[in-house]
Amino acid sequence: MPLELAVQAVMMQGVSFRKAAKLFGVGISQLFSSVSKRRGKVSAPRTGLLRKDDEQLLVRRGLEVAHLGVKATRVAVTTLAAKLAEKNRQPFKNYMPCYVWWHKFRRTHAALDEALARASTSAAEDDKFEPDRT
Repeated sequence: MPLELAVQAVMMQGVSFRKAAKLFGVGISQLFSSVSKRRGKVSAPRTGLLRKDDEQLLVRRGLEVAHLGVKATRVAVTTLAAKLAEKNRQPFKNYMPCYVWWHKFRRTHAALDEALARASTSAAEDDKFEPDRT
């Protein structure tokens, strides 16, 4: 009976496997197997996915910033990515892309990565650059 209640909590109420297993005193593996049999393959909902056009916008903006010679930080790029994902109603977990996402994004878009690296180097060498604070 507790297993049945845990399965219902996971399937109907969206409770996590770990929480339901702990709450109803059943094994997480047993719970996972039971839910998998009922609804087929179990997978986590996809979150934090950017559409192709949003990803291209992110790359374009990064290249524009790099072309200006401004040092673009990981935080600036991931903040924009988070805003784009949230606009599409697919926010990232904790509402910010993680470190792993950033490295995969950089690896996927090697041209952007190289441009940002060049801009970072030139911005560090150019002490005259002062951001406009108006």
